[in-house]
Amino acid sequence: MKDKRTIINQHDETDEQLKSLSDTSIMLEFSKLLTSIYPHLIKVGTHCYDPYDDISESLFLNFVYSTFSGKYGAIINKHQIHRYGFTLHCYHKINHIEVKPKSFPLTLIASQGQQAILTEEELKDKELIFIAFGDTVNNLSGDPSQVNPETVNFNFTLIAIVDSETGLYFRNAKHHWVANNLIEFELVLEDYNKDEHQYYKQNYYAD
Repeated sequence: MKDKRTIINQHDETDEQLKSLSDTSIMLEFSKLLTSIYPHLIKVGTHCYDPYDDISESLFLNFVYSTFSGKYGAIINKHQIHRYGFTLHCYHKINHIEVKPKSFPLTLIASQGQQAILTEEELKDKELIFIAFGDTVNNLSGDPSQVNPETVNFNFTLIAIVDSETGLYFRNAKHHWVANNLIEFELVLEDYNKDEHQYYKQNYYAD
């Protein structure tokens, strides 16, 4: 966990059992949870579009952030987190999950399927932000025509590449996918700034 808070709100106790779990293992347990429940979502027609978004967002809050809260004792306000699957204009001044390569170069996959290579030098002064789990092909936030339920998996992570100082996107930046086994995850706690995050701000870039 990376703690950038100046105002420290803590519970009186932490969960000793959770302390043995890394941030990465907690995040990957959530990808396994999505894998486990997805067949059930298909059966009741909640496997894509708004129903899927509502279920996955709620699960992420209650499974991941609640576990982090128990592990670290941090009081994490549900209105002060980067919500699962959401795109923000700025990923700082809000609690979020950072993604870190296990090694370099790191292979990225664009939404159109093209591969790109990210080197350690290219990542200098940049930060990778967790957006969601998925499979690079199926758009689970889209309508049923954009999803082939038989091929859905959660073996990849959707990331945003932002400026490490400001948390802002670079101009013309795109989201990429990266295989879960190539990365680690870290909770980042920050003082929430309502003025920054009350509204999405168009055309805010680090460059």
